[in-house]
Amino acid sequence: MQSGRAMLNIDQLSVNYGGLRALDQVSLRVNEGEFIAVVGPNGAGKSTLFKAISGTVPAASGTIRFDGEDLLALPAALRAHRGIAHVPEGRQVFKSLSVADNLAMGAWPRAPRAAQWARTLERLHGLFPVLAERADQLAGTLSGGEQQMLAIARALAAEPRLLLLDEPSMGLAPRIADLIFDCIQSVHRDEHMTIVLVEQRAVEALSSCDRGFVLESGRVVLEGAQAALLGDERVRQAYLGR
Repeated sequence: MQSGRAMLNIDQLSVNYGGLRALDQVSLRVNEGEFIAVVGPNGAGKSTLFKAISGTVPAASGTIRFDGEDLLALPAALRAHRGIAHVPEGRQVFKSLSVADNLAMGAWPRAPRAAQWARTLERLHGLFPVLAERADQLAGTLSGGEQQMLAIARALAAEPRLLLLDEPSMGLAPRIADLIFDCIQSVHRDEHMTIVLVEQRAVEALSSCDRGFVLESGRVVLEGAQAALLGDERVRQAYLGR
């Protein structure tokens, strides 16, 4: 879906990370309601891009604007209050807290009233029924797939306007990864949520997106609509195994 209205505008963004130039003059635009896929080899700068948007790594130069506002002028915590939710790679749940408490922690940027929170929980449990069954269980005792579901649900608990998903299928069995991918597509389709996805499963990512970007060595080397990228011979050979 493309409404034409830009939600996120990144212009000439450069980031130094670990003593290296992790992103080099990256520019991209995300329109409201779009599903954007970002693919590329390991070390291309995909995760760094998300960290720069959410504010956990500083930009060396360039701009990031969300709804016209300069994100680089805001600390990371305030970016969450603006409606940006970042699910980092590695399923970073609060392992010593229960599933229910993890979800409640996710809602802190908007501090919902009790009735509103009950409706949100119902929605999240509808997406991931296992989280209702495990509500009182410590998050650290969940399986890897269940922890990934919890990490995504915790982000959705804030009812974000922009959802950043970093490698949600990493380390998961194909069946569980497929289930999580189906849920992500459902959120986009049914809630019209704007999603930017970094994903190692390039076929699924590009087949689901409206538009995509290919990052290599910190630079955008290709961008285009879904059909154009899936039909590009360079993409087919490098990322689709064809």
